[in-house]
Amino acid sequence: MARFEINLIRHQIIPPGRRRILFWCVLSHLLLCAAAMSVVSYHGLHAIVAATAAKAEEARLEVEFAKLHPGGKGISACEQEAGTQLRQVTDRIAGINRVLEQRTNLARLIVPLLMPLPREVMLNHLELDRAKGEVLFDLLVTAGNGEDGVFASHVMQTWRETPALASSIGRIKAISTQRRSVDGQQLLMLKYSYRLNGSREP
Repeated sequence: MARFEINLIRHQIIPPGRRRILFWCVLSHLLLCAAAMSVVSYHGLHAIVAATAAKAEEARLEVEFAKLHPGGKGISACEQEAGTQLRQVTDRIAGINRVLEQRTNLARLIVPLLMPLPREVMLNHLELDRAKGEVLFDLLVTAGNGEDGVFASHVMQTWRETPALASSIGRIKAISTQRRSVDGQQLLMLKYSYRLNGSREP
Protein backbone atom coordinates (compact mmCIF):
# COMPACT_ATOMS: atom_id res chain seq x y z
CA MET A 1 0.00 0.00 0.00
CA ALA A 2 1.46 3.32 -1.06
CA ARG A 3 1.91 6.15 1.56
CA PHE A 4 1.52 9.78 0.62
CA GLU A 5 2.94 12.50 2.93
CA ILE A 6 1.04 15.68 2.12
CA ASN A 7 1.37 18.87 4.28
CA LEU A 8 -2.00 20.60 3.92
CA ILE A 9 -1.07 23.64 6.10
CA ARG A 10 2.33 24.25 4.56
CA HIS A 11 1.27 27.64 3.20
CA GLN A 12 -0.40 28.69 6.54
CA ILE A 13 2.75 28.51 8.67
CA ILE A 14 4.19 31.96 9.53
CA PRO A 15 7.76 32.32 8.37
CA PRO A 16 10.45 32.57 11.13
CA GLY A 17 11.20 36.22 10.33
CA ARG A 18 7.60 37.33 10.82
CA ARG A 19 7.32 35.17 13.96
CA ARG A 20 10.27 37.07 15.47
CA ILE A 21 8.66 40.43 14.62
CA LEU A 22 5.34 39.36 16.17
CA PHE A 23 7.15 38.10 19.26
CA TRP A 24 8.89 41.41 19.86
CA CYS A 25 5.69 43.34 19.19
CA VAL A 26 3.76 41.28 21.72
CA LEU A 27 6.61 41.54 24.22
CA SER A 28 6.77 45.35 23.77
CA HIS A 29 3.00 45.60 24.22
CA LEU A 30 3.18 43.57 27.44
CA LEU A 31 6.05 45.74 28.74
CA LEU A 32 4.12 48.94 27.98
CA CYS A 33 1.05 47.56 29.72
CA ALA A 34 3.16 46.60 32.73
CA ALA A 35 4.70 50.08 32.85
CA ALA A 36 1.26 51.72 32.62
CA MET A 37 -0.05 49.48 35.37
CA SER A 38 2.97 50.40 37.52
CA VAL A 39 2.29 54.13 37.05
CA VAL A 40 -1.42 53.72 37.83
CA SER A 41 -0.61 51.59 40.86
CA TYR A 42 1.91 54.17 42.10
CA HIS A 43 -0.55 57.04 41.85
CA GLY A 44 -3.30 54.96 43.40
CA LEU A 45 -1.05 53.97 46.29
CA HIS A 46 0.03 57.59 46.72
CA ALA A 47 -3.63 58.70 46.84
CA ILE A 48 -4.44 56.02 49.42
CA VAL A 49 -1.46 57.05 51.59
CA ALA A 50 -2.47 60.73 51.33
CA ALA A 51 -6.08 59.94 52.21
CA THR A 52 -4.96 57.85 55.18
CA ALA A 53 -2.70 60.67 56.39
CA ALA A 54 -5.49 63.22 55.97
CA LYS A 55 -7.86 61.01 57.91
CA ALA A 56 -5.31 60.63 60.71
CA GLU A 57 -4.72 64.41 60.75
CA GLU A 58 -8.47 65.02 60.89
CA ALA A 59 -8.77 62.65 63.87
CA ARG A 60 -5.87 64.42 65.61
CA LEU A 61 -7.46 67.83 65.04
CA GLU A 62 -10.77 66.56 66.34
CA VAL A 63 -9.04 65.39 69.54
CA GLU A 64 -7.25 68.74 69.98
CA PHE A 65 -10.46 70.65 69.26
CA ALA A 66 -12.33 68.58 71.85
CA LYS A 67 -9.62 69.41 74.41
CA LEU A 68 -9.78 73.15 73.64
CA HIS A 69 -13.59 73.21 73.49
CA PRO A 70 -14.93 70.67 75.97
CA GLY A 71 -18.59 69.96 75.46
CA GLY A 72 -18.46 71.31 71.89
CA LYS A 73 -20.15 69.80 68.88
CA GLY A 74 -16.98 69.07 66.94
CA ILE A 75 -15.15 70.77 64.11
CA SER A 76 -17.71 69.97 61.41
CA ALA A 77 -20.67 71.25 63.44
CA CYS A 78 -18.76 74.41 64.42
CA GLU A 79 -17.77 74.93 60.78
CA GLN A 80 -21.38 74.71 59.66
CA GLU A 81 -22.47 77.08 62.42
CA ALA A 82 -19.71 79.56 61.52
CA GLY A 83 -20.71 79.34 57.85
CA THR A 84 -24.34 80.06 58.75
CA GLN A 85 -23.32 83.06 60.85
CA LEU A 86 -21.04 84.32 58.06
CA ARG A 87 -23.88 84.12 55.53
CA GLN A 88 -26.17 86.00 57.92
CA VAL A 89 -23.56 88.74 58.42
CA THR A 90 -23.01 88.90 54.65
CA ASP A 91 -26.75 89.33 54.06
CA ARG A 92 -26.88 92.09 56.68
CA ILE A 93 -23.93 93.91 55.13
CA ALA A 94 -25.52 93.60 51.68
CA GLY A 95 -28.73 95.08 53.09
CA ILE A 96 -26.82 97.94 54.69
CA ASN A 97 -25.02 98.61 51.40
CA ARG A 98 -28.35 98.76 49.57
CA VAL A 99 -29.65 101.31 52.09
CA LEU A 100 -26.45 103.36 51.85
CA GLU A 101 -26.64 103.36 48.05
CA GLN A 102 -30.09 104.91 48.28
CA ARG A 103 -28.91 107.65 50.64
CA THR A 104 -27.61 110.95 49.37
CA ASN A 105 -24.25 112.01 50.81
CA LEU A 106 -24.83 115.75 51.08
CA ALA A 107 -21.31 116.40 52.37
CA ARG A 108 -19.84 115.09 49.11
CA LEU A 109 -22.07 117.48 47.18
CA ILE A 110 -21.59 120.65 49.24
CA VAL A 111 -17.90 120.46 50.27
CA PRO A 112 -16.60 120.67 46.65
CA LEU A 113 -18.83 123.72 46.13
CA LEU A 114 -17.54 125.53 49.22
CA MET A 115 -13.84 124.69 48.81
CA PRO A 116 -13.04 127.14 45.95
CA LEU A 117 -15.02 130.03 47.52
CA PRO A 118 -13.55 132.69 49.84
CA ARG A 119 -13.42 131.89 53.55
CA GLU A 120 -16.03 134.49 54.43
CA VAL A 121 -18.67 132.56 52.48
CA MET A 122 -20.63 130.33 54.86
CA LEU A 123 -23.26 127.66 54.40
CA ASN A 124 -26.46 128.97 55.97
CA HIS A 125 -29.11 126.39 55.10
CA LEU A 126 -29.20 122.93 53.53
CA GLU A 127 -32.29 120.99 52.52
CA LEU A 128 -32.87 117.81 50.53
CA ASP A 129 -36.04 117.60 48.45
CA ARG A 130 -36.33 113.94 47.46
CA ALA A 131 -39.59 114.50 45.59
CA LYS A 132 -37.91 116.91 43.15
CA GLY A 133 -34.53 115.18 43.33
CA GLU A 134 -32.60 118.29 44.29
CA VAL A 135 -30.65 119.87 47.13
CA LEU A 136 -31.45 123.42 48.22
CA PHE A 137 -28.76 125.43 49.99
CA ASP A 138 -28.04 129.03 50.98
CA LEU A 139 -24.68 130.77 51.08
CA LEU A 140 -24.17 133.69 53.45
CA VAL A 141 -21.54 136.40 53.04
CA THR A 142 -21.00 139.93 54.33
CA ALA A 143 -22.63 142.33 51.87
CA GLY A 144 -20.41 144.92 50.20
CA ASN A 145 -21.26 148.29 48.71
CA GLY A 146 -21.46 146.96 45.16
CA GLU A 147 -24.25 145.23 43.32
CA ASP A 148 -25.46 141.97 44.83
CA GLY A 149 -25.54 140.30 41.42
CA VAL A 150 -21.83 140.94 40.92
CA PHE A 151 -20.84 138.67 43.78
CA ALA A 152 -23.44 136.06 42.75
CA SER A 153 -21.94 136.04 39.24
CA HIS A 154 -18.47 135.73 40.77
CA VAL A 155 -19.56 132.62 42.69
CA MET A 156 -20.91 130.96 39.55
CA GLN A 157 -17.78 131.88 37.58
CA THR A 158 -15.58 130.41 40.33
CA TRP A 159 -17.49 127.14 40.14
CA ARG A 160 -17.18 127.07 36.34
CA GLU A 161 -13.41 127.50 36.57
CA THR A 162 -13.01 124.69 39.15
CA PRO A 163 -11.99 121.47 37.33
CA ALA A 164 -13.50 119.24 40.03
CA LEU A 165 -16.93 120.78 39.35
CA ALA A 166 -16.79 120.50 35.55
CA SER A 167 -19.34 117.66 35.50
CA SER A 168 -21.57 119.27 38.16
CA ILE A 169 -21.88 122.88 37.07
CA GLY A 170 -24.83 122.06 34.78
CA ARG A 171 -26.84 120.83 37.77
CA ILE A 172 -26.36 124.05 39.80
CA LYS A 173 -29.05 126.71 39.47
CA ALA A 174 -29.14 130.15 41.11
CA ILE A 175 -32.55 130.82 42.68
CA SER A 176 -32.36 134.23 44.36
CA THR A 177 -30.13 136.84 45.98
CA GLN A 178 -31.32 138.62 49.14
CA ARG A 179 -29.96 141.09 51.67
CA ARG A 180 -30.51 140.56 55.38
CA SER A 181 -29.59 142.53 58.47
CA VAL A 182 -28.29 140.44 61.39
CA ASP A 183 -27.22 142.33 64.55
CA GLY A 184 -26.90 145.51 62.50
CA GLN A 185 -24.67 143.85 59.90
CA GLN A 186 -25.73 143.62 56.28
CA LEU A 187 -25.46 140.07 54.94
CA LEU A 188 -25.94 138.75 51.45
CA MET A 189 -27.78 135.42 51.12
CA LEU A 190 -27.47 133.46 47.87
CA LYS A 191 -29.95 130.65 47.25
CA TYR A 192 -29.07 127.73 44.96
CA SER A 193 -30.46 124.38 43.93
CA TYR A 194 -28.42 121.34 42.95
CA ARG A 195 -30.07 118.61 40.88
CA LEU A 196 -29.14 115.08 41.87
CA ASN A 197 -28.02 112.48 39.34
CA GLY A 198 -30.96 110.91 37.56
CA SER A 199 -33.38 113.74 38.36
CA ARG A 200 -35.18 115.43 35.49
CA GLU A 201 -35.58 119.06 34.65
CA PRO A 202 -38.91 120.48 35.88
